[in-house]
Amino acid sequence: MRHALLLAAVSASLGCGHPLLGAEADIEKISITTAPVAFPDVAVLGTIAAGLDPRALSTTLSFEYDMGSVPDQKGVTSSLTLTGFALHLTSTAPLKPDGLREMEVMLVDPSTAATTVVARYSSGGQPNPMDLQFTVPGVELMDFVSQKKLQARVTIYFDPARLPNAFEAFTELSCAAKVTVDYTRL
Repeated sequence: MRHALLLAAVSASLGCGHPLLGAEADIEKISITTAPVAFPDVAVLGTIAAGLDPRALSTTLSFEYDMGSVPDQKGVTSSLTLTGFALHLTSTAPLKPDGLREMEVMLVDPSTAATTVVARYSSGGQPNPMDLQFTVPGVELMDFVSQKKLQARVTIYFDPARLPNAFEAFTELSCAAKVTVDYTRL
């Protein structure tokens, strides 16, 4: 009984004299990174590159992000919005500065396995930075989360004249979160 009175007093004070009916939490930036991953060696393709579509010289890796404890109960709604993506080349990566022509970042729909491109990079023939960072215009990640996991793919297209050997990189996914609790529905 004492706990109920304390809870009522706290609810009344937080609700400015009215019962507390809900709460909302906003987190502006959450970053999730992967461990460094080796991208396969595509330099061996250089011997057969003549006459191929340059986009055929590519490598794709899949990444899985653990989305942790996503609230899933009556009266609780949550939103997780993708705001950015980055591919960070490790300092030991022997990637030629202008060997990366294009890159696509895709999210995988857990129910259909279809992919949605959420970011693209094109070098335009310029040297590539060691960090490729994208701002992503508000993609709702909850649509792509299944069993607390988010699947993503990164495809890199190479310049046939500057094919790299294997290299390492890690990814960073940035998102904003919003959780709303409606105490009248709990």
